[in-house]
Amino acid sequence: MLLSLVLAFCLSITHASATEADVDVEPFADAVAAADEPPAAPNPDVTIPEAPDQPVASTLNGAGVTMSLPATGDATQVELTSVYESEDGVQVAAEPTADGFRALLRIDDPAADERFPFTFGDEVRELVVNDDGSVLLVGADDAALGVVDAPWARDAAGRPVPTRFEVEGRTLTQVVEHRGAAVSYPVVADPRVFRCNLWTSWCVTFTRSETTAIARSSYSQSLSAFVATMCARIPNPLIAGGCVAAGVAIGLSLRNTFRNASANGRCAQIQFTSGGIPFRWKSVSC
Repeated sequence: MLLSLVLAFCLSITHASATEADVDVEPFADAVAAADEPPAAPNPDVTIPEAPDQPVASTLNGAGVTMSLPATGDATQVELTSVYESEDGVQVAAEPTADGFRALLRIDDPAADERFPFTFGDEVRELVVNDDGSVLLVGADDAALGVVDAPWARDAAGRPVPTRFEVEGRTLTQVVEHRGAAVSYPVVADPRVFRCNLWTSWCVTFTRSETTAIARSSYSQSLSAFVATMCARIPNPLIAGGCVAAGVAIGLSLRNTFRNASANGRCAQIQFTSGGIPFRWKSVSC
């Protein structure tokens, strides 16, 4: 699960019964690359626990946020990735990213469970599923704390595996329908929550493939059609609405950002005010 959350420091994790040589992180990295997601990156604001009964904690848009992992054993850290000892054919990993962190599920056994719960702390009042499968984190006074991107899952051959989110209270469950399917194990699953920083309410980072697709479409579309195409990729309806309303006025600059990012193998990123108005855009490494 990809989670863009902010914390005070990053723990260095070791475990006596497992060494770095015993832990294979390559399937996680391969799946992340196949899904066109950004790689792990150092982030001093993210804390990942060693013990499985401790939650990942952060400060997200100025509010402290915690989330428990469906892990059972202590973690061993290999470079930036913390991998928890597994049982029942499922392994859980967590790692920081440039704008937060992600948790990953590795399913090695065709008989393994298909449901994996992630429970947020009391600071999250409600989880709201959007039409595209992403999930909005709502805090006190209906403040938006973050967004969990629509989930994805890939098998060892890089093929997509059916997956979705289910919500009950503060628990977000990723369902990965791998049983009985023609998949190559291991299957890796990873949803994503994102934010920009403590001063920016919202940030949308388009994947490399999205950036390229939007950039290519801009050559055959009018400026208003380009803005509509770009804004349609944003999962939060408030931000998408603000994007359309303000986008035409700044469309030329936005279009150039997407074209330049695509030409250089980078990703386009847009920052928004709390009211959904874009005020800063740039290309970022991804």
